[in-house]
Amino acid sequence: MPGSMKRRRLIAGGLAASFLSALLFFVFVYPGLFPNSLASQVVGPDPAERKASPKGETEPPRRPDKKRRPIKQRLIAAVLAAGILAAALFFLVLYPALFPVSVAAPIVERDPAEGKALLDGEIVLEVRGSLSEQEVLQSLDIRPAVHLDESDIKVEHLAPLPWHQDLPWAKTRVVLNPHRSNLFAAETHYQVSLKEAAATFETITVPKVIDVRQLPQADWSNLPTTTQIEITFNEEIVWRENHLRLEPAADVKTEATQAGGRTVLRISPLPRWQNGTTYSLSIDSAVEDDFGHPAGLPFARRFTTSPQPKVVSVVPEGQSAPIDSVLRMAFERPPDKPTAEASFHVEPAVPGSFQWESDTILAWHPAKLENSTAYGASIAGTASDGDPIVPKTWSFRTQDPPVSVAISGRGTAPAVLQAVPSGGLGSYSYQWNTGETAPRVLFQGAPGGTQTAEVTVHSGDRTATASLQLARPAGATYNPLPCPEGWEMTEADVCYREEPLPGPANVFVARIDLNDPSMQLRSLPTGDLVSTVRPVSASERASDAAVAINADYFHRAATRQSTLGPMVSGGDFLFATITNEAALALDRARHPWTGSAAALRFGAQAADGTSYDVLFINDPPIDGQMALFNGYWGGRVSLGFDGCYALFTPADTGPRVPDAFGCGPVDGIPIPAGGYVLVGRGGSADWLQQEAANPISIAPSLPLPDLDFMVAGSDILIKDGNPWQVPPTKADPQTALGMDANGFMYMIVADGRMGVRDAIALDGGGSSTLVLNDVLRNRPSDGTERPVASLVEAGPAHPSCWHPFVRCQ
Repeated sequence: MPGSMKRRRLIAGGLAASFLSALLFFVFVYPGLFPNSLASQVVGPDPAERKASPKGETEPPRRPDKKRRPIKQRLIAAVLAAGILAAALFFLVLYPALFPVSVAAPIVERDPAEGKALLDGEIVLEVRGSLSEQEVLQSLDIRPAVHLDESDIKVEHLAPLPWHQDLPWAKTRVVLNPHRSNLFAAETHYQVSLKEAAATFETITVPKVIDVRQLPQADWSNLPTTTQIEITFNEEIVWRENHLRLEPAADVKTEATQAGGRTVLRISPLPRWQNGTTYSLSIDSAVEDDFGHPAGLPFARRFTTSPQPKVVSVVPEGQSAPIDSVLRMAFERPPDKPTAEASFHVEPAVPGSFQWESDTILAWHPAKLENSTAYGASIAGTASDGDPIVPKTWSFRTQDPPVSVAISGRGTAPAVLQAVPSGGLGSYSYQWNTGETAPRVLFQGAPGGTQTAEVTVHSGDRTATASLQLARPAGATYNPLPCPEGWEMTEADVCYREEPLPGPANVFVARIDLNDPSMQLRSLPTGDLVSTVRPVSASERASDAAVAINADYFHRAATRQSTLGPMVSGGDFLFATITNEAALALDRARHPWTGSAAALRFGAQAADGTSYDVLFINDPPIDGQMALFNGYWGGRVSLGFDGCYALFTPADTGPRVPDAFGCGPVDGIPIPAGGYVLVGRGGSADWLQQEAANPISIAPSLPLPDLDFMVAGSDILIKDGNPWQVPPTKADPQTALGMDANGFMYMIVADGRMGVRDAIALDGGGSSTLVLNDVLRNRPSDGTERPVASLVEAGPAHPSCWHPFVRCQ
């Protein structure tokens, strides 16, 4: 019920209790304390019943029975108890209702410096009566409105006695913002009321940005790079450089000035903003005013500087420029003329003069341009406002002169010849002395003499002729076959084809005709030594090879980058190690063999008939094993362990007593030119020490005799014309090498079957590379060509070294 009704009923109850107590007093207590003097109050028998005394006297009346006296005392005690009860009821009920506890005035927590209410301060209100939290939330009025929930108020009930807290004469104390959160907004006039309690206050001032502008005025999305930014705060602040954040970072100077109760912060770039850049400028909330009040919220502003000025057009550009052309350059914004003229460059150099046709158009008049000359021109400079102009580079070619032509190709027949015209109008027709009309022809030539290949090129009204002398030995019997349909002949014995596969992939295939005795297949390191890596294209361009692909897998550690399997080229043993990799080998008659590389073994044979396996060539041996090192390893052998070594400089392939021998740390052992070094470790060192005074020879062992070529890879794909079992976890090969029954060797990058008889998979993935005529044909999966440790190349035959275990220089 309402508090006023409760109070009236409680007062009425108190008055009723007091009236009852008074009534009991006058009815029972007062007559007992003040009895009247009436004679009839003597109680006795009826006079008719009185007896006469023997003397004839009437008997006097009897006194009341003493047993009746305690009734009065009991009445007195009851009245006293009622009085005490009435007094207790008065003091416990009526007095608190008549004289309730006082209600304090509202309390607003204020900032001692500014004298205004704190944003996180408490507000205390007291009202008469007992209000629940729900009643407080319903009755509380804050203007302007502030969002409140139950955690933002604290309600207490106060009364003289604990059991009066819920009675109308109690009071309710309400504390707003007991957890001291930023409940109120800065610089705001608030009115807070709860029933009869009301408070009016104004909150403190906190720093905030009230204005931001550019000097000079500009568009925030296209700001000149020398623009200053001016930020105005609503009051005087204490500025520190670490309050400013710039993304991306830039060198700036800040200057804060105070006037009229405000602070103006000016931010100047040093020396200018970066062109075409979007900056995020922010000032954190730690900025404080002179009273120590931090900013309530951080300030942020994004702006974008004007793009770097550029040259919007140039003429002439491209082909067939008249030789009397004037170069005109149009700028997006007026440039600084001296810097623009100073930056202009033309190559080949030509004298000329400048003329400004407008503030944005510069004309350059060359003294003379040459026919059929490709010129490169560039200009930059700075704009008139100091911004650097985007350098502009372009090229143009003057009108064609009379046409010229050259022939490219090998100087021995048969050969693929290419007519290379220049000049003229850029379109040509061809006529060879063999009757062919294509720009590329196969010139067979006749054995036993020198023939002339001649081509005539027509372009417009211009004609040019070129010739090339080609020799063909008298005993040459090789006649190249035409390439299959869809293949391109790049050399007389090399055909090339690219074929699209399902999905975003191609297969790249080069076919090498090993029936040509002048063509050789080689397995080599990409660098000069077996432990280096280099892109296949770099090695191919440095050699006379016609085509090359990456070869075996290799160790990619920085300290060891050798292949995982053997390398044999021209019968020379370049590298060998313990491995079970698949291998493809050719003998000198170019018969293929596929199998495990572990089948290739070497042995050191002593004159007394004892022998020891040599499991490593140009690869450090493990404990108990022996290794051979030659010039493909380097100039010295340093292995970091103890062992014995024997140094040989053979004059022939027969047994030979070591030229030098020693045991101890294998460190800095020289490898002589045209020689090799045997290094033993553990048991092999003991054998080498035992046989150091005897002639020793080295011999290879392989199911394929007269070994000429060997390369290793991951798996055998085809053996003797039959598909080999490839582990199911293996993906289709990306690089493969195979030979068919007609003597054609296929270099394949990606996937595909070309009818080969024996083939193995080589290193793939990002290593897969095919380079033809100095051009990388496939697109490596890494995006760029990966350096690898070895390659297989085909090119003009090189003579083999006279000894299979030395490096001929």
